Amino acid sequence: MTIFAIIPTRDEHQIEAALSKQSSDVLQWMKLPRGEYLASYKGTTIELCNILGITEGVSGLAVVFATSSYYGRASNDTWEWIKTHWEA
Repeated sequence: MTIFAIIPTRDEHQIEAALSKQSSDVLQWMKLPRGEYLASYKGTTIELCNILGITEGVSGLAVVFATSSYYGRASNDTWEWIKTHWEA
């Protein structure tokens, strides 16, 4: 699966509600400390935006990036989540 970074540009609660409505068979996600999200999903960036309602603005506004690599400094929980979903 691809890991996506979802960066709300307004109220992140609407994005979180849209993420929460998705089946874990389709999408898995985690919230980062400052209100951004990581999502593991098999589709494209556009497909993810469509199922979350971002494309039409129904669930708020956000910028979504598909990741091809990662690096940085974060909590152990974040690295464990990325490792688990990167290999899925």
